[in-house]
Amino acid sequence: MTDVFNLEINLLKILEKVNLRAYYIIEYAKRKDIDLDIVASSTDNYDELRIYLNTALDNAKNIISTRSRDMVAILDSSNDIATYTITPYMQKDKAEENAKSIKLAIEDYLVAYVLYKWLNNYNSNIASPQLEESENCKGRIVNYISLASGHIRRRATDLGGI
Repeated sequence: MTDVFNLEINLLKILEKVNLRAYYIIEYAKRKDIDLDIVASSTDNYDELRIYLNTALDNAKNIISTRSRDMVAILDSSNDIATYTITPYMQKDKAEENAKSIKLAIEDYLVAYVLYKWLNNYNSNIASPQLEESENCKGRIVNYISLASGHIRRRATDLGGI
């Protein structure tokens, strides 16, 4: 019997990380271009950021669900906590480690995606590294999901008549 893991992600902490990273990215960019006009995100922008965050949460759910036929991601995002329920098919000690890795990769993806969407509203040059980072995080999620999935058996091929 495999264990079920509930990966709980605090959405307010994700938005705080977005605010902090946005501040540092914008301040660094202003050093290069003093006339740069970008607004850092703050708690006043949480409604707009929340739209991006909901999209990212759905994207992460789809990544988990489509990468493994055995693993189901159930998303419940109420009370500022998003919970993904997953069932990895591996030994218990490895499954716990892998669940933590999946959670961290999802959190990183959420921050990078929301930050990209926010910065892209103002300056696409500053936002492009965040898009790359969100794609890298998406790749990490896929790798961890692949580790947690059961083995895939493929039919033997002819190897070109050899």
